[in-house]
Amino acid sequence: MINIIRDIYGRLSLGQYFLPGGQGPGLQQVPDSNKANCFEQSKVVDKPLQGGGILVNPSDFPRRIFMQIGVSENEILALEKALNEKRSAKDQVIKILLFR
Repeated sequence: MINIIRDIYGRLSLGQYFLPGGQGPGLQQVPDSNKANCFEQSKVVDKPLQGGGILVNPSDFPRRIFMQIGVSENEILALEKALNEKRSAKDQVIKILLFR
């Protein structure tokens, strides 16, 4: 379940994609040089397991869900910073498990 949460959060908010089932390192999609805070969609969207399917414009929907259940904005930003710094599956799952 944690890997599914990691996969959804990474694709929607962080521009990361993973191996099937949220396994493997969080591979970062290339930032778009023409638009700030956007990602290039260089992979085929119809094949999400090969790196496609991330959102070009990051969504704040997962952040809003966390805020609705009582997580502060600072805690969310700290989680995102940790997930961007350490992209190995083990490190990211530990960060999510220890979140909050």
